Amino acid sequence: MNKRCHFFVVILALLSFGYGYSYDFKDERFAYNFTNDGNVAITYLSQEADANSQYAKGEVTIPESVKINDVTYRVTEIGESAFHDCTDITTVKLTNNIVYICDYAFQGCTSLSKLVIPTSVSKIYQYALVGCTGLKEFVVEDSSEDIDFSNLTSPNDALFKECPLETVYLGRKYLYFGSTRPLGGITTLKNLTIGSMIDEIYPYAFKDCTALENVVLGNQITAIGNDAFMNCSALQYISFPESLESIGSGAFYKSGLKELVLPGNVKKVDSGCFNKCTALTKLIVEDSETTLNMYVDDFKYVETLYLGRNLCGQYAYVNHFPALKYAEIGPNVTTINNYLFSGSSLLQLIEVKDDANSTKMLTHSQSDVNKLVLTNSITEIRESAFSNCTGLTEITLPENLSSIGGSAFSKCENIQVVKSLNSCPPTLGSNVYNVATIQNAVLQVPEDAISTYSQAEGWNFSNIIGLSGVNAITENTNQYFVISDGAIILNQGVKSACLYSVSGQRIPLPKSNVISGLHKGLYILVVDGISHKVAM
Repeated sequence: MNKRCHFFVVILALLSFGYGYSYDFKDERFAYNFTNDGNVAITYLSQEADANSQYAKGEVTIPESVKINDVTYRVTEIGESAFHDCTDITTVKLTNNIVYICDYAFQGCTSLSKLVIPTSVSKIYQYALVGCTGLKEFVVEDSSEDIDFSNLTSPNDALFKECPLETVYLGRKYLYFGSTRPLGGITTLKNLTIGSMIDEIYPYAFKDCTALENVVLGNQITAIGNDAFMNCSALQYISFPESLESIGSGAFYKSGLKELVLPGNVKKVDSGCFNKCTALTKLIVEDSETTLNMYVDDFKYVETLYLGRNLCGQYAYVNHFPALKYAEIGPNVTTINNYLFSGSSLLQLIEVKDDANSTKMLTHSQSDVNKLVLTNSITEIRESAFSNCTGLTEITLPENLSSIGGSAFSKCENIQVVKSLNSCPPTLGSNVYNVATIQNAVLQVPEDAISTYSQAEGWNFSNIIGLSGVNAITENTNQYFVISDGAIILNQGVKSACLYSVSGQRIPLPKSNVISGLHKGLYILVVDGISHKVAM
């Protein structure tokens, strides 16, 4: 017997009932033993005890104190086997005087459906609830004091063995031994709420709770330990508090998560944390100015992404987001890291938001598909950042972009248009674009920078035009026409020509190849299907 729960005074009044239990004294409700701190423990209540049988049914209320020989004692313990096999008890009300719940205290109470643990309880022993086959709800009330589960002896020991728990409210941190997990492996648990007095989810805490569907985390949680929710296959969504700072390795391994939102205060997400979450198709990394250390290889099944901060951390060279289709990048992101989107061959749209209040809805229209639009927050694209993104046909590079790493767009074989908004060509690493892209795609740049780009290393595209969609024209001769003495002279071999004012009004042309009599101003001349801006 446990020494703490069975300390006897020197003089004992020993009485024995059915199973041979003894006590120091009794009243009309319970039998009691003295404890070593001058209080008492409830020792015995059984359907076999004739004087106590009426208190072994329905709702049982534990008294705060008991009086014997004109002396009042606080009731601080539920003794070992105190309610053993009381199969008709449905509810037990514990007072705030109870400190210990001893081994087998409620063993075999098959009708007990809910148990509330008050803030006074400091320890629940290993086998206190064994065989409570009707226990579906367990509540540990909020307290800053830890509750002790430390006498569990192995990872397979469970405080709730044979209990079909469905709902748990945990309002206190608990002491445990090594890799034991008093709340882990409960395959019936569906609903879990963590109170605001808890700041950490321990390693293995809810591992293998395969029926867990609803989790509410308190607003003080800063860390989720390794393997904490591993194999929680029914868990489809979890809301992290803003206080969260780190998530341990394997924390949600093989969970059923479909959508994930990482708050801006999270600093680290360890490797394997979301590995094999095959239903996880949407990831939102909320806006923050701090860099997130995250192992991105876990997100093999993500189709839509909002990235609100710069990333760092270890990851492989390719295929971080192989299923990615749509992405938005928030205004705090300044760098697209090495290989970040490498291998995202299904990518149809990726856009950077200048507005800090982006909706993060990842909305798009059919006309947007197959585009990469990077705006002014991005200053650097690193090595192989978009390599193998074979779905991209059009990319827009921002005005503040200063450098693009080697092979950044290698094997993006379907690119047709590259728009670079910076008048100063960004510095390029080696083999940024495929040879076919340089030869066949159209490079659009600020009109006053066409010459600069054509001479810059790596920007030697065969087709360079101004961002207005028309070529910049001087009075020099070109293959279509020349401008001389206020007239446009079409070259021989021109098959078709149309002239428009800058407002879009079409101007009739003479039958000859000389267009004269034009007022000073700008015109758009379309020759053989190619547009040119002409200043007269």
